[in-house]
Amino acid sequence: MYTLVLIRHGECVSNQPKTLLENHEEDVLTLKGCTQAERTGQALKPFLVERSFKLYSSTLVRAKLSAEIIKNEVNSLMEVNYDERLIEKNLEESYEEAFRRFNDFVGDVISKDNDQNLFLIVTHGNLIQSVIGNILEAKDCSIIEVTNCGISVVTDRRLWACNMILHLVGVL
Repeated sequence: MYTLVLIRHGECVSNQPKTLLENHEEDVLTLKGCTQAERTGQALKPFLVERSFKLYSSTLVRAKLSAEIIKNEVNSLMEVNYDERLIEKNLEESYEEAFRRFNDFVGDVISKDNDQNLFLIVTHGNLIQSVIGNILEAKDCSIIEVTNCGISVVTDRRLWACNMILHLVGVL
């Protein structure tokens, strides 16, 4: 049995209204996004204390920064593992293709870390939509709301929580 704690990165510059960036790969967090990531780490810390887990992140800057901030709140000595398969769904990719990429990542991580059963994954909204949509067999994954630093929990391909945001009151 394994549990995946899926976390969307904090608010970044391109998430703000009327903001266009040429290079989304280098998109950085706003001050609000940093605060969201701090609050997420603080909210997760009591759940994670005395538990063994691994932290993974997309290789894109906004997710990496969010993962580092969360790590510093939870356990500053732990390592963040980066994987390109956790990047956001690109325009040419369907939600199903994005889910297959994510599923390949999960299969590799679980088989490599077979003694581990808890994984925190900092990634992107549309990739989380693809995971939740696949579990729920949704016809349109884009209708699934995934807030910046919202937390979703999947255990053995069962959705236990979707887009939890109570920890973000005051910084949404």
